[in-house]
Amino acid sequence: MTKNKDVELTLTALQAATARAMSEDKNFQPSDQSYVGKGARFQADKDACKHRFHDPLIHGQFQPEDPSQQVLFTALEEERLLSQGYQRFPGVFKHLPRVKSRPDTVQGMVAYLRHKWSHKKGKAPAISDNLLPFLDQLVEQRSHQEDFAKLLQQWMQELAPEEEHEVAQEKLEDTPAESQEPKQPESSRTSPMATPSQGKIRARTRKIVGEEDPSSPATTPQEPDLTLEDLGYDENYQPYTRRFDRVVRADVLAEHDERKRLKTDFQQALDETDMQHTNRLMTRLRAVLQSQFHSKPQFDQEYGMLHHPRLSRLVTSKNPLVYKQIEDRPFLETTVTLLIDNSGSMRGRPIRLAAISAYLLADTLNKCNVPVEVLGFTTTHWNGGQSRDLWNQAGKPPHPGRLNDLLNIIYKDSDTSWRKGRNQFGIMLKEGLLKENIDGEALLWAYHRLQRRNEPRKILIVISDGAPVDDATLAANPGNYLENHLRTTIAAITRNQDVELLAIGIGHDVGQYYPQSVTLDSAEHLGSTLFEELIKLLG
Repeated sequence: MTKNKDVELTLTALQAATARAMSEDKNFQPSDQSYVGKGARFQADKDACKHRFHDPLIHGQFQPEDPSQQVLFTALEEERLLSQGYQRFPGVFKHLPRVKSRPDTVQGMVAYLRHKWSHKKGKAPAISDNLLPFLDQLVEQRSHQEDFAKLLQQWMQELAPEEEHEVAQEKLEDTPAESQEPKQPESSRTSPMATPSQGKIRARTRKIVGEEDPSSPATTPQEPDLTLEDLGYDENYQPYTRRFDRVVRADVLAEHDERKRLKTDFQQALDETDMQHTNRLMTRLRAVLQSQFHSKPQFDQEYGMLHHPRLSRLVTSKNPLVYKQIEDRPFLETTVTLLIDNSGSMRGRPIRLAAISAYLLADTLNKCNVPVEVLGFTTTHWNGGQSRDLWNQAGKPPHPGRLNDLLNIIYKDSDTSWRKGRNQFGIMLKEGLLKENIDGEALLWAYHRLQRRNEPRKILIVISDGAPVDDATLAANPGNYLENHLRTTIAAITRNQDVELLAIGIGHDVGQYYPQSVTLDSAEHLGSTLFEELIKLLG
């Protein structure tokens, strides 16, 4: 018994030490429970992830009062904080408990998010079409607990009040027992995280899934983190509804087999590209970026590199300090976002060259440890989508605003490793993806994402081949409706001066909108121009 007890204490200490290291807080004290037996490693990983990536005050602030909604809220938040762990430590994913992928259940939603966040191969778990837009928006907020909680809270608040929510409490299969957490004072507004019970959610979320009351007025765009003035919104512009807008990672736009085919097609196009001039520009850009680091030597060290002028001390001194250490310090911390027009007019060679140029630029910046994000923007339909259908059902009230459904695409975000992100660029070549372009709102979206970054210097580069166009919107509003909003947005971003904005036009004079721009006759020189302009900015 004593020997077993000693082994148990040793295992507990080892797991606790691992959790402390993962938490990046040397003062972190894991829970008092013994980390032994089935699920011990998972519990230690969860304690560490919760300490590092979860703010109980935010959780308590946004947690709903309804018990059945609390189950879902807590389950999705727990998967979010765990995903932060397995994004950085692959071993965390191996120790997660299994969940049954049943559509329209708490477990099904957890399984779907886990599939997306872990970039697992194969088909995503089955989820009803009604929930997909909401879950895809949640996928984008993995790194931002407050935004994640706000989105989840908003979704729950919009549930029709007369609808009942039945949650059948059942124990999750193969889920380790949760330890009881110490009680928090009421003033802290916190609540303990608990392993979610399996719940069958029978809420007909009419307001969320698109069955909107046709008589309801158009919704006003809301961006809680920025003021309306900063965003460029004014009384002259609004979407008719944001209900059907989507923000998705590129890999959700194609099934596994199609992704493989597009990857092959993209690689072939990359192999056929004349890289002679581009390689020289890539080398110049790397040299510019590397010059932004300066080295500060520290002499008379006990270890490091031999400092030859001090070698004589080996004879004259009993304790010779003959080493030096070189500390590289970044002179300039920069992050770059590339926003690419995914409209129908870019079809064919222009979008292929844009994808290749973005790939080469992202590869170069990655090698220099510069965070880079590649985004695309289009719409889900031609000539209006479900937004237009709602407007028609409402009797076509005047001045409806934007009448198409946005599709904003993340090909690579700033936090995704290049090894994973590099495989998404081929999806830009997907047939049928490119439709309308509503530039003003896409620019706001990219700008908003870039603002959240911690780097002091932020650069946003827009690639476009024409003015903003959506036939449904322009037919029901003034002909310059989208164009005026783009101008207002650019003016707001330029006025804030927290992001450097550059536009590259392909066969289209973007100088009429953007203060800093370059216009090309064709897409043939897009890659070289992209590198040359960034070299100018950084050099």
